Amino acid sequence: MPEDAAPHEGQILRGSLFSEPMRVETVRAGGDGTWVLGLVGVSSERFRKVTLGAADVRALDQWREVIPEYVKDYVSLNAFAA
Repeated sequence: MPEDAAPHEGQILRGSLFSEPMRVETVRAGGDGTWVLGLVGVSSERFRKVTLGAADVRALDQWREVIPEYVKDYVSLNAFAA
């Protein structure tokens, strides 16, 4: 994913910024190239509200595409976070 692309709901974010893979629940433009994200830990299910800028996006190791909604109903998301 290009580093300047906006995060989107359902995406899994991984990187040194987080202690575990994080699922994007909400996205709001923050201005000046920042995004305010509502994130939930894949393992802990803890909610976090964070603001990420372009430098933060570059620091992420990996972005995973959206897991189809119907899969969430049948398969634990933890299997996709490993």
